[in-house]
Amino acid sequence: MPVSGWDEVDGGLERSWSFDDMAEAARCAQRIAVLCDEHDHHADVTFGWGHLKVRTTTHDAGHTVTGKDRALAEAVDALMAEASTSFRKHVFVCLHERPEGAQRPSCGRRGSTELMMALKRSAKAMGLGDVRVQKSGCLDRCEEGPSAVVYPEATWWTLPDDVEAAAALAEHLR
Repeated sequence: MPVSGWDEVDGGLERSWSFDDMAEAARCAQRIAVLCDEHDHHADVTFGWGHLKVRTTTHDAGHTVTGKDRALAEAVDALMAEASTSFRKHVFVCLHERPEGAQRPSCGRRGSTELMMALKRSAKAMGLGDVRVQKSGCLDRCEEGPSAVVYPEATWWTLPDDVEAAAALAEHLR
């Protein structure tokens, strides 16, 4: 029984996707690799600038399509559907506030809420609907100043003191 959207070619199931750049194709390839490990069934995943291709076949069944391939294809489809509706980047801004007189400083008492809102407004004004800027609890970088982390890169930011400079950081989210 065929899997919708997949082509059966030379004893395997194949499907391709297009992207606007190589980085997104690479991110999806990585997520598919993790999925293959979870299924203990490993597809050939190839990607380059603007494209990604997945081919799955069951080697120990003589390079034919089996239920393992169909299950993996359906799981890849679900993952790709989720990827197309999720955010490309997340920015978590620490809003943690320690009590007055605490031994360590806190981001919340240094204006991180206003800085986060400026960054959020700027990203929205730039049309970055695939970027989510949101609050976070303590990121444990209190001594450095108001902190943020950008995923999936895991890039750490110490936010500037003024709202305009914080808003300008949205340029780095393109």
